[in-house]
Amino acid sequence: MQLFRVGVIAVLVAALFVYPASVVASAERGSWNNWHVHDGFPGHTEPYTDENGLRHVGLVFFPAIFGSTYASDPSLWAYCTDATDKGLVGGDGGAMIAAGECRNDSNIIHLLGIAAGAPVPTGWTAAATSGDFTYYYLLTPR
Repeated sequence: MQLFRVGVIAVLVAALFVYPASVVASAERGSWNNWHVHDGFPGHTEPYTDENGLRHVGLVFFPAIFGSTYASDPSLWAYCTDATDKGLVGGDGGAMIAAGECRNDSNIIHLLGIAAGAPVPTGWTAAATSGDFTYYYLLTPR
């Protein structure tokens, strides 16, 4: 019985490594409730929610991270949980206004909004400045 359990666990772990990343970060996923994609809402004049529950929103600073082809290359589009675009920390006078992560076919995109003048974590890159905060990112390959 113990050998059977080990075998089942091994198969499940192996499946995690062979399951294509593009299915995780693409429109092929079944339900996208509580997620949004920064795709510039192609074919629409304003943000909208599709039949799978995925909210399509503006490009924001993602072209600054991934380059000028960002809007036209779906593999670069950033898929984010709705919590990412909310102030998860801060609001109490702290130095950080927001933190979260998004993902695309190639990367986990870690995001931080830090007050101007506050120390920047090692390895993070500035993406955009808005008011008194600068938004930083860190990419982790998938």
